[in-house]
Amino acid sequence: MKDRISVKIINLARRADRREECRKEMAAIGWGEDDYAFFTARDMPGAGARGCSLSHGKVIADFLFAEEKPFLLVLEDDRHYFPPYDAVVVANEAALAAMPGLEASLRGLSGRIDAATMRRLNLAVDGKLGTFGHQHGAERP
Repeated sequence: MKDRISVKIINLARRADRREECRKEMAAIGWGEDDYAFFTARDMPGAGARGCSLSHGKVIADFLFAEEKPFLLVLEDDRHYFPPYDAVVVANEAALAAMPGLEASLRGLSGRIDAATMRRLNLAVDGKLGTFGHQHGAERP
C-alpha cells in the first residue's frame, strides 16, 4: 500500500513540536520517515485559512505534476490521525449462556492491550486483508 500512496503532512515551519508529534504518530503505526514527507505550509498570520488553502493547492499541484504514485493522502500537523483504542467487550446473553467461561475470559482481556499494540495488530491484519476484510487478490462477491 505504501508504494501506491504519496503521504504529505502539511506543517508550519515554526511548529517543530507538531512535526515531532506527527513522527511519533506515524511510527506508532509502523511508518518510517521514508513512507511520508512533510510539506512546509504557507504561513500567513491573520489569514490562516488562506494559507491553509494555498498549502493544500500546492501539495495537490506538486502531486499531479511530479509524483509517480497514483494516490495522494494529505494530512495536517494539528490533527491526531489515529484514534485512541478504547476497546469495549460486547457479548450478548445468548453467547454467554452458550459458552460457559466466556464472560470471565473476556473480562480477563480488559486493559491488557494498549493502543500501540492494537495499532500493530490492525496493521498486521490490514497487510493481509483488503477492503472489507477480503483477502488481497481474492474475488469479491
